[in-house]
Amino acid sequence: MSWKPIAKTIHHVHHGPESTIHTFCKDNKPLLTVDSGTEVSFDNTHAGFMKLTKDSTAADIAAINPKSLEDMEKFIGPVYVDGPVYVNGAEPGDILKVEILELQTGSWGWTMIFPGMGLLQDEIPGPHLMTFDLPEGQDYAVFKPGIHIPRQPFYGTMGVAPAEGEINALFPRNDIGGNFDCRYLGEGSTMFLPVNVPGALFACADAHFSQGDGEICCTALETTMRSRIRLSVIKGKEKLAAPHYETNPERVKQMVSVAGKGEHGVLTTGDDRDTVIKQAVREVLRWLEEEKGLPVEEGYMLFSIIGNLKMMHELGIGVYTVSASIPLGIFVD
Repeated sequence: MSWKPIAKTIHHVHHGPESTIHTFCKDNKPLLTVDSGTEVSFDNTHAGFMKLTKDSTAADIAAINPKSLEDMEKFIGPVYVDGPVYVNGAEPGDILKVEILELQTGSWGWTMIFPGMGLLQDEIPGPHLMTFDLPEGQDYAVFKPGIHIPRQPFYGTMGVAPAEGEINALFPRNDIGGNFDCRYLGEGSTMFLPVNVPGALFACADAHFSQGDGEICCTALETTMRSRIRLSVIKGKEKLAAPHYETNPERVKQMVSVAGKGEHGVLTTGDDRDTVIKQAVREVLRWLEEEKGLPVEEGYMLFSIIGNLKMMHELGIGVYTVSASIPLGIFVD
């Protein structure tokens, strides 16, 4: 794949042994030191997924008989982030402004149902796997004939070091960010992270071509990425208790309207939040099977990479209403 030129930066983080870290920690040695307002490019397009390739199948996963995330990491590799970047002037109590300027996705991707993980893990245990070609210049992935997934890239993991201890890159936390999988943080968006240690020590990874709300089967349409990010220090504001973000308005429109079409949705209500969420998703999967001919496993993965999931009622009176929906524009003639 020939990569488009990325806007010129003089600071680069290239994926490799020296840049790969598995935790957010103040003791991680900075890979780069930059001034506030500097643009940095991150590149893990050459990173692999251990034994997982574009030609892998569910049979390859079943052969290792995975029972846990640790077993799966033997196949796809451990969760990591690239960095960290030390930002001059960043001190505890400040805010790190992270502007997502440019994202370029890799040439192929995948999604998977992990055994023992996911919203419906007891009903759809897996393993199941789908891989996708992502040709240059094509703004969608072919899920299967007649279903196109729009390109909506973002990093699932962006964060800074905690004040003490270390946090595995697999997990999010309010004081650092981390693996929050917020699909709204695409090109043109901005994230604001609390600074806990001098330099902030920013790192990122977990590239996604597209993802639905909740990442319900435990994966998005996973891929590799080149990116351009501006890191700036904000002083004189109250310390953040959790990450904040601002969206690109066009990105928000793309979440619900693909190809100018609306959604097919389901509303479920009950007195247990988790049960109501599962009911809503099950109803969408049933509709996908009846109306679009998708086996439940494929419907589950489709929702995980493009579905919308929202809370309609959370009134503090023990009644919950959830909306689950699929953009109709992904279904093409």
